[in-house]
Amino acid sequence: MLRSMDHTIGLQSTQSFGSRFMGTLMHASVTNEFHVDQQLLDKCIPLFQGQEISYLLHRNAHVIWIILVPHTSAEEFYQLPPEQLQLLCAEINRISINIENCFPCDQLHVTTIGNAIEKMHVHIICRDKNDRFLPEEMWDRPVEQVHSQNTITQLEKIIEDTAC
Repeated sequence: MLRSMDHTIGLQSTQSFGSRFMGTLMHASVTNEFHVDQQLLDKCIPLFQGQEISYLLHRNAHVIWIILVPHTSAEEFYQLPPEQLQLLCAEINRISINIENCFPCDQLHVTTIGNAIEKMHVHIICRDKNDRFLPEEMWDRPVEQVHSQNTITQLEKIIEDTAC
């Protein structure tokens, strides 16, 4: 168990996704419980479990697609409390800058596309003019190739250390 401010986070190691991520994500407080939506976990590789945000990588190796899941009961971006909104925006900027430096792309999309998943989450997606899916969405596309361990390690470093 990790204790942070008024939150208790139960963590269980998950070998299949690497030792840096804590697999079963539960965030308990007096009023609510936090978990990463199963639909996100089914399509993503967990990268890192922070005290306030969980970091995921979409499995499709054709693009770098990071998903930030703030530990909140809010379903929409505008519903976040000011402190959490400020923290999330700072993380979006930090990760976007480092991803763009490490994985050059033509467009870096930052969005909250919450069509199917009610939990608040933010997508940071590197799109390239030559990526075979642009301009269409690719969430439900079959995953033909997953990310290499080298790419996953680089992204873990970006998230944990803020440098490539």
